[in-house]
Amino acid sequence: MRHSRSFKKNNIDVEDDNEKERYFELSEDDLRELSLLNNALISIYLFVISDIIFYDSTINAIGNIVNKNDNQRIIAEVEAIESGYLELISKLILINVDISRYNHLYKKFINGKKEDLLKPEIDITIGDGFQILTYFFIVIGFVGTYKVNKIKNISIDDSKELSLLLSQLDGINIRFYADYLAYISILESMQLVYNKYQKDKNIRVNPDIPAIQSAICYFLSRLILANVAFTRYDELYKKYGKTQYRDLLQPNLSINVGNVFGIIGCIYILLGFIERYERNINGPVFGI
Repeated sequence: MRHSRSFKKNNIDVEDDNEKERYFELSEDDLRELSLLNNALISIYLFVISDIIFYDSTINAIGNIVNKNDNQRIIAEVEAIESGYLELISKLILINVDISRYNHLYKKFINGKKEDLLKPEIDITIGDGFQILTYFFIVIGFVGTYKVNKIKNISIDDSKELSLLLSQLDGINIRFYADYLAYISILESMQLVYNKYQKDKNIRVNPDIPAIQSAICYFLSRLILANVAFTRYDELYKKYGKTQYRDLLQPNLSINVGNVFGIIGCIYILLGFIERYERNINGPVFGI
């Protein structure tokens, strides 16, 4: 994100011009942007915690298959629910950042003129909106799965389930790397703000690059997790679709719906970051 260059200096009587440069206070716009970036950091922290819990949930699900331990299955299902709730909260925080940033940029720089310049922000906001729907349906699915398995343990062949869970671990590992890149992008965005007040104006960072890389990794991760969910549902339908337990497959259907929204959301976010990169690399629009 590009920012306004303006800032205020303290009213201090210093003869040396170089010394004067040390005394400043951040502009209102920069303080606002740093506040939004801090909220984005909180969102990333929550998402990392949720990924750790989801990873442990998958390990416990594998342990249930290997050890035939029902307690591990229950722990895995509860952890999956906890992970889903944290992911949902994380995305709610992030979309608030998106909307606040868009509204500020629109009022300050656009105000009805050249609204297409804010298309990247619109696409990213739409993408995060789809992400909220993603985790809303996934939480419904996880909760439903927990309740269903209290009635009857709905499962597929152990070897097939184990293969799916290993693929799920691959998806989560990619998401860890995506979290790291998103974290780097936010830190570089903060550095971009502070660089405006540094003597050395040659210090350059481009947070748009790790943001794009992160979006690609999230997209790949979502494709893997969606494939796992759809494959599991197909196997369950083959086994239970024509029995009295057919209605018990509804939670898995909710998870599939969530994954469809997730793929759409990832596409919008990736497009938004690419558009932002192209806009900013061709010439600063909103400041730096």
